[in-house]
Amino acid sequence: MARGDVNIRPSTVPEDMDWVDDLVLLPQSVMDEELIAKFRESHAVCGTVSEESQYELVPPNSEERVCYYNLLYPEERHFIYMYECLFSKLGVRVPFTQFEQDVLYECRVAPSQLHPNSWGFMKAFQTACWYLHLDLSLRAFFYFFHLTQPFFLSKEISMVFSPSS
Repeated sequence: MARGDVNIRPSTVPEDMDWVDDLVLLPQSVMDEELIAKFRESHAVCGTVSEESQYELVPPNSEERVCYYNLLYPEERHFIYMYECLFSKLGVRVPFTQFEQDVLYECRVAPSQLHPNSWGFMKAFQTACWYLHLDLSLRAFFYFFHLTQPFFLSKEISMVFSPSS
């Protein structure tokens, strides 16, 4: 099944998430137990081998979306939603580095709310600082990295203010 084949709006959208565009809400995860087992065989999720057994990967149910941050299950604060590509393509590992935690806190976002390209930029910044023997600095990071409005919001705003033809 191709990733784009499953597009069903969840029947329950948390009130706090009613602003989320259908572009984010429609795609349903295709991850299942079998895919997770194959993923664990070929990709690291943690920084060290000994940490791997401390973390469990669980497929989301049909109602869960990656943008939900414990909103469906507020009593359960022991998990986060993550994109598979963060581990397989960008080398993100749990537990997050102190710098990654600081960036997420400063941005006031959950790990899944930071776009994969932003994770890539953060990893590249950390690698460059390590290579150049520089201290990681939030101030320096945010000199280069700026939070932006999601594309679909920018598009709507530009459509509202664009001159009529």
